[in-house]
Amino acid sequence: MLFKDTLSSLEQLPLKPLLENEIYNLIQKQIPEGYGELSTEEMAELIAFRFLEPGRNKNRKRGFYFQPLSIIKNEDDTVNEFPSVSMVTSNTITYWLARLEQTNHPVLVARYAGLIYDMSLHATGSKPLFSIGKKYIEALLGLIEQKLYKVPVYAIGKIGRALEVALSLNNTDLIEKCKVAIFNLEHEIAVSDKPGLWGFTFDLLMDGKESWCRKPKKLQLLKTLKNVSKICCWWIHGVQNARQNA
Repeated sequence: MLFKDTLSSLEQLPLKPLLENEIYNLIQKQIPEGYGELSTEEMAELIAFRFLEPGRNKNRKRGFYFQPLSIIKNEDDTVNEFPSVSMVTSNTITYWLARLEQTNHPVLVARYAGLIYDMSLHATGSKPLFSIGKKYIEALLGLIEQKLYKVPVYAIGKIGRALEVALSLNNTDLIEKCKVAIFNLEHEIAVSDKPGLWGFTFDLLMDGKESWCRKPKKLQLLKTLKNVSKICCWWIHGVQNARQNA
């Protein structure tokens, strides 16, 4: 396969932070001019890293989490998408499952597992196994913990997705791990004068989570989160003032 060496290079220790579009660019450059039609495996690898993950508060189309990079409406009202979910077949899912067992980089694991979790029902007619969702969540939390992200805002999106999937699986242990990870991430990346990099703990844990947080517990958590946010802001301002006066 064309991209085998490139993919192997991404897994050399120590693991490095990765962006999915960077992976796409690396493997796309390996396609020789005039190469012809890609194999099923090559196409599966290429499109895996071209699907986009929606930003916070952005609508998702077509009932899928992962979205096409480009959507072009034709004069006859037909639509061209790339990559399109129609390109994902049962053979694509089978290949991603194999890659899931071969890779050790959390960014790659999260992408393969995420696509399988999102598109298995469409491509195969069967829902993904619980183990796929669990692996997806653990990979998302792993890449956050190991700081294998390059853009803090993207990290917030990924940890929000981990919580969303944990809630869909209705697994208490995974939900609790996500909640702890969200608090830890805000402590790690919060910057008081940059909107979006602080206060997201409150947004992620309180936005539409009535199903796992009944009213009495929700009110208690609301007070706790407000206090935590205040403490974080005071602490951040204190550190910044100390640096300025040093």
